[in-house]
Amino acid sequence: MEKVSWYPGHIKTAKQKIKKVLSVIDIIFEVVDARLPVSSNILFDNESSLFKNKKRFLLLNKSDLVNINELKYWQDYFRSTGEYVDVITTCSSGRGTAKTRKEILKLLEHYKKEKNDKSRYRKNSSLRVMIAGFPNVGKSSALNILSPAKHVRVGNKPGVTRGTQWIKLKDGIELLDTPGVIFPDKIGRGRGMKLLFCKLIPMKAEKCDPEMLLAECLPYLLNKYKWVSTQLKEKCGFDPSEKNFFFQYAKKCGRLISGEEDIHWATSSVLNMFFSGKIKGYIMDEVEEED
Repeated sequence: MEKVSWYPGHIKTAKQKIKKVLSVIDIIFEVVDARLPVSSNILFDNESSLFKNKKRFLLLNKSDLVNINELKYWQDYFRSTGEYVDVITTCSSGRGTAKTRKEILKLLEHYKKEKNDKSRYRKNSSLRVMIAGFPNVGKSSALNILSPAKHVRVGNKPGVTRGTQWIKLKDGIELLDTPGVIFPDKIGRGRGMKLLFCKLIPMKAEKCDPEMLLAECLPYLLNKYKWVSTQLKEKCGFDPSEKNFFFQYAKKCGRLISGEEDIHWATSSVLNMFFSGKIKGYIMDEVEEED
């Protein structure tokens, strides 16, 4: 895989709709996967200039899957860029939802009042907020944190939201949920592999198998985070740095094909541990990283 080829028609259509509706949007919530704060951030794609001159908040979602010290580092980094009004963290587990909702609603109420105070003619106009980001970073989950009812389908796969939809949050505040935005021509092999590893792009679409993906990403994680190695050893029973790790794991679990260890099953099983969040505590990006 040299460049990402996955580009469903509904995403292309959604991008066109987003461009048309931006003129009425007051605030944008950009949602990223905290494990990939750069790679899953559309700010780093050229077309993100569409969002310039808008008040923007960054939501680091799935923050419970990363190391807390690194998370704080990235929060400080994004705040220092001056691109965002604030940087907020949300959890995939839903922990702290009530507190997060209260904080965000307070901010939105402030900006609604500010908008109406500045208007010469319309003193009771709605504040319109858009939620945007890569596929499967948790946009719909973020919207459901704010929404008084569970309006939006949520799933751990890219493409769950397939069309734009307006949702009334409360009197005078409306939110627009959008499908994941992706710029495939901007995503090279290195970035694409990380997006695949965090399940932001479907593996089948890129014809990437578990063995290839783990060979690309696992050495980096094992070298950088000793606790990733510890978690894998606890779950699989063997040191993941050993050359025959997957053979040992398949044999231990009785996964054999014609008497030989089923390596495809072993690698798929380990990859699913990352997909499901059973292995956590890592960030795969570096500051000012370029693909």
